[in-house]
Amino acid sequence: MKKIIFLAAAIVLFCTINLVAQTHTVTLKVIDLSAGARTNNVDDNNETNMICWISDNIKAENPRSTDDWWFPMYNNSGITPDGMLLKNPDNWTWQITLNAPIGTHRWNPLMKTLGSAELNKRILYYGDDNQLEFTVAQDGTVTGTTEVVVSNEQFAVTLKVTDQSAGAKTDPNNMGNTIFLESGDIPDFFTRLYDEAIAPTTNGNWWYTMYPNETDGIHPEGNPVQKTETEWIWSTVVNVRSGCWGWIPSEKTGAEWKKINDAMYVYNPENPVLQFNVATDGTVTGITELVIPGTQTEVQNIDNKKIKIYSNKNCITIESSEILKSAELFTIDGKNIYFNNNFNNNQLIINDLPQGIYFVRIDGKTYKIINN
Repeated sequence: MKKIIFLAAAIVLFCTINLVAQTHTVTLKVIDLSAGARTNNVDDNNETNMICWISDNIKAENPRSTDDWWFPMYNNSGITPDGMLLKNPDNWTWQITLNAPIGTHRWNPLMKTLGSAELNKRILYYGDDNQLEFTVAQDGTVTGTTEVVVSNEQFAVTLKVTDQSAGAKTDPNNMGNTIFLESGDIPDFFTRLYDEAIAPTTNGNWWYTMYPNETDGIHPEGNPVQKTETEWIWSTVVNVRSGCWGWIPSEKTGAEWKKINDAMYVYNPENPVLQFNVATDGTVTGITELVIPGTQTEVQNIDNKKIKIYSNKNCITIESSEILKSAELFTIDGKNIYFNNNFNNNQLIINDLPQGIYFVRIDGKTYKIINN
């Protein structure tokens, strides 16, 4: 009988130890290398600004002492689990240590002064998904992302306007100083490109050249225009921290200064702002180049037919080095507006087309046409 009781007690003790071993401590951190300048606010929520959301599977192991859904990443004796703010000589570290079960978990750092919204896409950029993920192994090894670094490091990003008409559209009078950019607003992001990277040395200017500009004294100035027989490339370099940034390509080819999207080339009827994102490691995604199509597109088919497609206002002309057997034309929403499967010619002209994007299918191969 004593042996049975002893065995049962040993089993209970083993199960208890094994159950405890299923959780490991994990510390989540937001490290601000600006010593609080970017994550703290002395006028509101001073030193209590950083909080986080955690997924349910880890929340169950860390019961909140109040009904709030958020967890403090600062010292708060009235709430358990409690966080901690460490003011180090070169950074402020907001952190919280939690019991994490074996498995994969998600968390999201937030700021009260952002309306308890995410740091991501507002203060910096670490990806399209606001939630970060980490995994706890059986032996307690933690992989994935348990800390976010808010850095002041800047990364060089080249913005371009590529004119495939070789200057005919962007500089018809060969002035050499017609393309510039404006700073554009990104919804919810805390800083504008103007304030971040390219505030000029001359007072009152809101525009930034995409060509060399010594006479106006505006800095930064753009790069020399790269000119070939087929395209001109206007460009400038901006230095930005991790984040989401907006820019608006613009032109001053005539008496008025306009956004390119307003007249020269409508690339988005709803919004002229182009967005690019810079990750915490400097990786750049999004749109850093606007390509303005020329009046002719030439492509090489896989069966060695040389196809030339010309777009001129309301007319599209298709020429081939060999006889074409079939031709179809579709609008951008897929409507078939021309069909001929017994074509037997090497030239096709389609008139009375509104400006817009079309797809032409020639002998089974599809090409995109921008008619402007």
